[in-house]
Amino acid sequence: MPRYCIPAIALALAITAAISSTFVSQAQDTPVIMKAVEALANDKVEIPEARDKHEWIENKDIEYALKLAKKENRPVFATIRCLPCKQCSWFESAVMKPAPELEAKLKQFICLRVTTMRDVDERIYRFEKYQDMDCSWWGYFFDPDGRIYGVYGGIDIESDKSCISVKGLISAMDRVLKCHYHPDRESWNLFGDAPKTRGKAETPLKHDGWKHWAKNNQRADKILSDKQECLHCHEVAEVVRQPRFDKKDFDKQTDFYVWPYPQNIGLELDIDDSLKVRDVTSGGAAYQAGMAKGDRIEAANGQLIFSNTDLRRVLNELAWGDCKLTLQTRDANGEAAYVTVNLKEGWRKYDLGWRKSVAEANIGAHPGFPWPLQGDRQAAGVEADKLCIKPYMPKGPVGNAGDAGLKANDLIIAVDGESPNLVGRAFLAWFRMKYEPGDEITLTVVNNGKKRELKYKVGRHMDD
Repeated sequence: MPRYCIPAIALALAITAAISSTFVSQAQDTPVIMKAVEALANDKVEIPEARDKHEWIENKDIEYALKLAKKENRPVFATIRCLPCKQCSWFESAVMKPAPELEAKLKQFICLRVTTMRDVDERIYRFEKYQDMDCSWWGYFFDPDGRIYGVYGGIDIESDKSCISVKGLISAMDRVLKCHYHPDRESWNLFGDAPKTRGKAETPLKHDGWKHWAKNNQRADKILSDKQECLHCHEVAEVVRQPRFDKKDFDKQTDFYVWPYPQNIGLELDIDDSLKVRDVTSGGAAYQAGMAKGDRIEAANGQLIFSNTDLRRVLNELAWGDCKLTLQTRDANGEAAYVTVNLKEGWRKYDLGWRKSVAEANIGAHPGFPWPLQGDRQAAGVEADKLCIKPYMPKGPVGNAGDAGLKANDLIIAVDGESPNLVGRAFLAWFRMKYEPGDEITLTVVNNGKKRELKYKVGRHMDD
């Protein structure tokens, strides 16, 4: 297995020799990252006293928070929260009304809370690279000059509690604080140049994709006319991919799979200590690389990471096809190792059913009814593992589906003969991935015990 457990100096040389030229062009100077990893693992770092009082700066320009951070020599913790979304509301509440342990950590940071994406400056947040925009809560860690240390957040198909925890956030904060106050941090130069912010902010409303996206979205006029109207994170995801879609450079079969999970490479990380390996999938890519339970990941592809979210960000930079991931790890005995994980075609794939920017995408087709509710399986006469949805149609049948005879009290049990056990957003995401505007589909429906088939062409929008 390609795992090398060797002393620090030899490890740095081994990494330099082993990494491909593509990786070298992307990564920081490898001996420097190795030096930083060893220093952060072994050096004692003095953390200054906390602020007297923890307080949130609400919806201010981040330049204000950075100015305070520079004055006090503290890192910035900035959160972005989509208030209308129910997902992650529990985590937002836990952060905004913190228990004593988290409150003590928050006092070590300048804390900024943003509640809409409409004014977020891409030059500082770099949200196209650093934010999974289907999440309704996201955290950033900055140095006082606006360099991004790392990020924290996440949701998966199971829950909005599967990827993040308060203890996981605290562990990431501890690592950020140790890095920030390490006396050699600035000499490592691991986080790039400070952002240049002269001139007006580069917000999503000024993105190249905004105008075309706005022409086809009913909410765009309200967003523009009402500054209190939230521009949702998932809408920004649609905006930033719009130019690629317009150029026909977006492949929904591969490019929707953003922010892959550690499970995609065969790892399960501890949710409360999110760089510690909880389990390794037997036979998976990480297993083949020699990773084991109890290992701790400290750097990925030459980049220092502070949480499982940072690992996902690095994974997001990799290709859909065959590629390599290089990890610097440390086992339970403190032994450092260099690991090469070989990934194969399609390794990024996972269940997209939770992603709103897929289910309500500007890409793919819409089934022609507003929302698929869970139907009455007994009335439809279908098994528990089969499709049974009731088309929620508050204003009555619309578009081609309505013209074909779809009724609000119909129960849909198959689409073109397929019957996946899906409902709600998961069904819409599946449909978007499968069909394109103009495709003809056949719905099998049941109503009062009678089965019939409806054929119609689907469009991009509900009322097509």
